[in-house]
Parts: sequence; C-alpha cells; structure tokens
Amino acid sequence: MGLQARPLHHNDHCIHHQVLGHQPSQRSRFRRSPFWKGTIICPSPSSTQQWLKTLDTSGQLANGRLAQFASYYLQRTYFFDVHPPFGKLLFALMGWFVGYDGHFHFDNIGDSYIKNNVPYVAFRAMPALLGSLTIPTVFLIMWESGYTLPAAIVASGLVLFDNAHIGQTRLILLDATLVFAMSVSVLSYVRFYKMRHDPFGRKWWKWLLLTGVALSCVISTKYVGVFTFLTIGSAVALDLWGLLDINRKGGALSLRMFGKHFAARVTGLIVVPFMFYLFWFQVHFAILNRSGPGNDFMSPEFQETLSDNIMTANSVGIDYFDSITLRHKETKTYLH
Repeated sequence: MGLQARPLHHNDHCIHHQVLGHQPSQRSRFRRSPFWKGTIICPSPSSTQQWLKTLDTSGQLANGRLAQFASYYLQRTYFFDVHPPFGKLLFALMGWFVGYDGHFHFDNIGDSYIKNNVPYVAFRAMPALLGSLTIPTVFLIMWESGYTLPAAIVASGLVLFDNAHIGQTRLILLDATLVFAMSVSVLSYVRFYKMRHDPFGRKWWKWLLLTGVALSCVISTKYVGVFTFLTIGSAVALDLWGLLDINRKGGALSLRMFGKHFAARVTGLIVVPFMFYLFWFQVHFAILNRSGPGNDFMSPEFQETLSDNIMTANSVGIDYFDSITLRHKETKTYLH
C-alpha cells in the first residue's frame, strides 16, 4: 500500500534511558504515546449526539422503517427487505436489551414515540455510539498508516465536524453501522499489512481474520459495502504482485510459498466474510418463524414453514375424482 515507516523518536529516548540504567515511568510513556491524544476527541461526538438524538420524538420515514423491522424481529414476524440483516439485528438487540416487546409497528409517519412507549433513545443510542467510535478509528487509521500526529488529528476532526456524519448517527439508520465497519476494515488491513515482514505469525493471522470479520459486517449491513471489498481487494492484489517480484528485499518467493500467501488471503478475506454473511441470514430466518407482511415475496413452499400461515390454515386435501377450479391470485381470473 506504499506505507512508510515513521521515525520512532520516543522509542529511541526509551532505549537511551535503559542504557543509562534509568527506566522511564509509566506516566511518561503514556504522555509520549499519541493514542491518548486521539481519545480526547471521542467524548465530543458522544456528548453532542446524546443531546441531538433526543430532540425529535416523532416517527420519520427513515427512523420508522428500521424501528419497524426491529419490532418485527422482537415479535418474530417475517418481513422482507432489500438490505442484509446484520444492521437490523443490532437494532432489535438494542430493543431487547431495554425490554421492548415490539408492540408498535410504526405504520404512520409522525406518530409520537413517547405516547406509544417506544424506546427511541435506546434505538438512537446505538448509531450514536458507533458514530462516536468511528472518530478514534479514523485517527488510528492515519496513525498506523505512518502519518504524523497533527495529520491524524485533522483527519479525525474532519469526520468529527462533518454534518453528514452527525446527521446519520443521530437517527435510526444503518449508515453509522456501515461506516464504522468500513473504518474498522481499513484499520485492520493496515495493521495486517504492517505485519508483512512476519508472515503466518499469530498477529499476522489475527489482523487478517479481523479484516475478514469486519468486511463481513460491512457487506452484511448494506450491499454498497462491496466497494470496501474492492478497495481492500485492490490493495491485496498489489501486495500479491509485489510478492512475485524476484528483486524484492526479502528475496524471491517460491511458487509454493506464494500459494500459501494467496490461499491465506482467500481464506481470510473471502471465505470468512462469506461464512459470516450466511450466518446472519441463518439467524434472520431462525428468528422470523411467524407469518407477516413479507409472505407475499416468498414461494408457497417457504410460506408453509411459517407458523400462522393463511395458506396452510385454509388448505384442504384433494382426493381422486374431485373437481377443482384454478384462479389467479392477483387478477382474479379463472384458469381453464
């Protein structure tokens, strides 16, 4: 990825003290570390979003849609949606944590959350939390990529004061989950790339698998996350191309060793995300076992697996010599 090493002046300072027989105190190490500086900006979005998310107490289209899906999950009622289930499952989990039973289905825009006893603060707390965690994650991406401390603070500050980021993290939306998972994916891959001089070690595998898990969360939230796959995939392709260079500093790799590198990346960045992607759908279908508004999108065979299904309840047996009449469900036209 073209990353450059950053001069570690504070490490040199520590070594100098050790040579002289002096051990730097834990407090001095903490002050010299840049990571604590990144945590300064974390409470700012948290406090701002905690205040903003309580301003509007009425149902909006975007808020109500996802909160409606959370209610369906809590009542185990089947529904159909264009987005994968991971982000919606998180909202349902938040509702379950606060004891919400899903009684309100958000049918009308403008209905009051307070009058209908909807835990809208809890629902909005999750995107606010993930949006807040995105800020230090961006800081760490810049720092781990070799940029200076002021550059890392400026980059995270741009996200901190971005109106779009504030807007999407104060509402019940999937975007906060998507952006946070994307940032974690990039951070994990940067850490993995920095371990390239110690391949197949414990930390090498850890960051590779964490990248795959984060990518699975991206694609399991919204399908637009495929662009994150393309971004990291392009970096992986360039990295593999560099491993084929016979003039590389570490020496030329044999085809067998290159095959191990290739198989490891396929496993960590393709197989693992795909298995987690299927896992969330398994959870989705395991929870939604009752008939609901999504029945019409599914086949009759699938609808028969749902409890309280109208087709199964009204079905009758057909014997030999019985006369039957077929009529189209939508046009009400008889078929001859």
